[in-house]
Amino acid sequence: MNRLLLSAGLIMAGLLLSPVAEAATITQWNMTDVVVDSAPYSAFETYHSDIYNGGATMQTYGGISWKEDDTVAPGLSIVNDDDVDGSNCIMCAGVNPYDQTIKQCSDPFQSSKRFKLFSTDNEPLVLMFDVADADTNIYRVLQKYSNYSPTRWQGYTIELGFVDGNGQFVVSTSDDGLAFCTSKGVVYQTTTAASSVRDRDLSAQFSQGLFGAPDKNHPEPGYFNPAQRASFEMQVSEDVIASDGISTVYSDLFGPWLNEEALPTGIFWDDDGDVTTDNVLMANCEGTYDYVSGSCDGRWVTYRDYAGVVDGEAGAPVGVASEVPAGVLADWVAQPDVYLFDVIDDLANLGLTYYIELGDNSQWPTPQSFAIRFTPLAE
Repeated sequence: MNRLLLSAGLIMAGLLLSPVAEAATITQWNMTDVVVDSAPYSAFETYHSDIYNGGATMQTYGGISWKEDDTVAPGLSIVNDDDVDGSNCIMCAGVNPYDQTIKQCSDPFQSSKRFKLFSTDNEPLVLMFDVADADTNIYRVLQKYSNYSPTRWQGYTIELGFVDGNGQFVVSTSDDGLAFCTSKGVVYQTTTAASSVRDRDLSAQFSQGLFGAPDKNHPEPGYFNPAQRASFEMQVSEDVIASDGISTVYSDLFGPWLNEEALPTGIFWDDDGDVTTDNVLMANCEGTYDYVSGSCDGRWVTYRDYAGVVDGEAGAPVGVASEVPAGVLADWVAQPDVYLFDVIDDLANLGLTYYIELGDNSQWPTPQSFAIRFTPLAE
């Protein structure tokens, strides 16, 4: 027999007999230890899917929340093969508000794509995901992380890993087929600063409506700072994302990451009479607002160049506080259907974007599932 043909045949046989590397695709959010608020649901009311992973006591330290509208129960969904661009993501459950189709990774800006993870204590929260064997997959994670705990936070860590048969979280190890990566699938082999990576690939930012310059997605500047976005610097490695300090544009005004109880009260203008759209922040109480007596124990200030509405327009944010004139404040108080007093809740909500690569899952401690653990760092 021709030696070349024999060699080729042996090589082909070896390829056929060699083990094929496995990989994974997410099939669903594992809700074994999740309790979802019962239906029926009322429009524009907020509901919870509480996560019970507090150890032997089965204590809940938070969960996923959603406001019933274009976001629906259980508040989180998995998208495989987006129907426009073929991408994969972990995002909010619901429908695209513009065309009522099932939410997709590629849905347009301001279509409520981020799922909302909230913490009610300073303890870790674990999200588990079931997987099936498939080709290597990359998932974009679109979420908010909300501090509803009793204290302010200095920061957080996000870890990839697994939940073993005893319910314990096991941290992922190097080259085990589970990793943080860029949108192109480049794994972070060495510790990397988020500031050196594109925001699309890795970011932790507070609402642009509060801090930041206008851009293609945000036509208006931020209320507190019209030039600089408030964010967390982060250090990312293959299996861990660790916060590394909050922007001074946030901390100079409010200190560490505000919890829900410490949120300041603002006055919001309902400029279009539509409950489904965001209202315009006009002023805030520099102090504590008493909702019973309707009084602020400090000043009412605005970060706009003038208080009130002139010719149907609010003043432009200027980044400097000035006291609201008594007459303007009295006018707002006299129109409770137009000017609403409420907490500035986005000061407690951090928008997170990052990517996860699911590679060879055959060596995972739990080959059919993985987990993400979120640990707050209390003040």
